[in-house]
Amino acid sequence: THVITLTGNTTIAAPPASSTWAGARLRFALLQDGTGSRTVTWNAAYKLAGGSLTITSTANKRSIIEFVYDGAAWMETSRSLNV
Repeated sequence: THVITLTGNTTIAAPPASSTWAGARLRFALLQDGTGSRTVTWNAAYKLAGGSLTITSTANKRSIIEFVYDGAAWMETSRSLNV
């Protein structure tokens, strides 16, 4: 799990090729700081359900997003918002 405290707008880069294989999993726990309203932009390697992802903007709340690599892209498998 990659825990990231959002202190500003952030871009999530694609993982390095050395850690990418079919079936690999990633989980991001994105925590808004005390200000909140931070945004995340995803690298094109991530394929999000519905084509986009809105994370919680509430201060001190967390969004958890999970992906699995299908051999070509990181496919979103689940998300939890405002936990």
